Amino acid sequence: MAGPKITAGCAVALSFYLERRQGGPVLDMAPPDDPLWYVHGRGDLPPVLEDALEGLGVQGHVSVEVPPGVLFKKGQTPNTVRLPISDFPKGVSPLVGMPCRVPELGTGWIQKVKDGWVWLSGDHPHAQDPLRWTATIWAVRDASPQELVGGPIEDTLEQRPR
Repeated sequence: MAGPKITAGCAVALSFYLERRQGGPVLDMAPPDDPLWYVHGRGDLPPVLEDALEGLGVQGHVSVEVPPGVLFKKGQTPNTVRLPISDFPKGVSPLVGMPCRVPELGTGWIQKVKDGWVWLSGDHPHAQDPLRWTATIWAVRDASPQELVGGPIEDTLEQRPR
C-alpha cells in the first residue's frame, strides 16, 4: 500500500540543497537529519518548487531546474550604493554577498569591499544565475488546523534519516 502523497494541506518534511547549475558551492540546504517542514499550498515555498513536489510521497526525489530571477529577485532599485566601511557596526566585517538593510535600497547585498568602502546593490548576488534545487521527501501527513492557518509546524518525524 502506498503512503500519503503531497497535496494541498499536507505537512511535509524534506531535505534539499540549492546550487548554481554551473557548479560551485551549495547556496542553501536542509540536511536529512534536520529537514525543512512546510505546509503544501500555504505559500511556504515558491510555486515552481511546490508544483514539482505535488504528488510525491515519502522517499520521493525531485530535481528542479530553476530559471534566473525565480528564487532570487532582482532589486527594484538598480542603483549601487557606496558606503564607508566605518558606517558598519564595530565588530562587523562586511563580506561580499552579505545582505544589508539601508535606507537608499531597502535590502541590498554587498557586491564589493575595497579601500575602506562597501558597494551594495539591490540585486541578489544569484538573481541572474540558473539554479538547481534537489529535494528528498521524508514525511507527508495532514496538516493540523493551526498549521493550515500559518501556525508553527510540528516536527513529527519519528526516525531521522541519515
